[in-house]
Amino acid sequence: MGGVTMKKIMFCVFLLPISLFILVGCSNNDSIKAGNQTLYSTDINKIKADSSGSWVVTGTTTAPDGAKILSVPTFGNYKANAATSYDINSWARVKNGKFKVYIDSTINSGSLKSGDKKKFIIFAVTKYKKAIDAVVPKNIQKKVNKQFSKTTAKVTSSQEAYSSSLEDYLYSDSSSDSSSSVENSSSSVEDSSSYDSSSSSADSSISYQAVTFDQIARNPDDYEYKGVKVQGQVMQVQNSDDGGAIVLLWMNDDSNSLIMVNIDEDYMPANGNILEDDEIIINGLGNGTQKYDTASGSENEVPLIEANETITDSGKSANAY
Repeated sequence: MGGVTMKKIMFCVFLLPISLFILVGCSNNDSIKAGNQTLYSTDINKIKADSSGSWVVTGTTTAPDGAKILSVPTFGNYKANAATSYDINSWARVKNGKFKVYIDSTINSGSLKSGDKKKFIIFAVTKYKKAIDAVVPKNIQKKVNKQFSKTTAKVTSSQEAYSSSLEDYLYSDSSSDSSSSVENSSSSVEDSSSYDSSSSSADSSISYQAVTFDQIARNPDDYEYKGVKVQGQVMQVQNSDDGGAIVLLWMNDDSNSLIMVNIDEDYMPANGNILEDDEIIINGLGNGTQKYDTASGSENEVPLIEANETITDSGKSANAY
C-alpha cells in the first residue's frame, strides 16, 4: 500500500531445531499496532447533529492520507463501525491530516432519547480490510478502549425523532411483507449482538484462488486485496496477547518458499493455538510483501497474506521432521 510504512519484524533464530521470532514495534502517543494494522488517535474539532440521525464530526490526526476513519461505541455488546463519509456506503478517509466523518447515531444504540449522552471512540486505521458496517475486531476494540480518548455526543430531539421513525417503520405490522421483514431483521440483529469468532466467516462475495509460491512471490501486486488460498507447514509462529497470530509458512516443504500470514483473533482455528509444524490452509487477501531482519543481520522479504476466513489447522504436518 503506497505511503504506508511497512512494519519491521525481527526474527531471532536460536540454536534449536525450531527457530522463534519476536516483533519489534514502535509506538507513540498517536499510534499503536494491532497485528499488521496501525491505529491512530484523533483530535476532535467539532461535532454537530444533522437531520438524518448522524453526528457530523471534523478533526485532525497524524494518520497518513487515505487512512480509514472508524468509530466504535464504549457501550453495549454489539460494536459495529458507525463511521462513513456522506455516502453511507463509502469510507471517510484522512486527507492532509484532516477528516470529516458521519457517525450514525442509530447503529449500536437502540432507541435514542433527547438529552442522552453517547460515548464512542473515533480513530484512523491503515490496512483495514473489514466491510464498512462490520463488527470491529475485538483486538482493535481492546486497544483503542485502552489507549485512545473517548468522545461524548448528546442526542438531539431531531435524532430522537429519526430513531422513532425507524422503529415505527421496522415494527409496523401494516402488511405481512413488513412483518416478515421485521422478523428477519430482528433475527439478524440478535445474531450479531452475540458476535464471536464463528460469525467471522468469509465475505461471500470473495472467491479464493489457489496460488503457488512462485505466482504470489513473483507478482505480489497482482494479488493485492484479492482472495488467495495457500496451504503449507508452519515454520514459525507467534501467538499474540490479543488472541491473533503471525505465522511464517513454508509451502511445498521448501524452506525457501516462505509466506507470512497475519491472522486476526476472529480467524484463529477452532481447535486452539497454531503450533509449529502444523499443516494449515489459509483463505485470505494478498497484501503485497513484508520485510524482516534475520538474526544474522540480513534482510528478507516474503509475500504477505491477511487471513480472511477461519484457519483450517490439520495438526502436525506429515512432512514435519
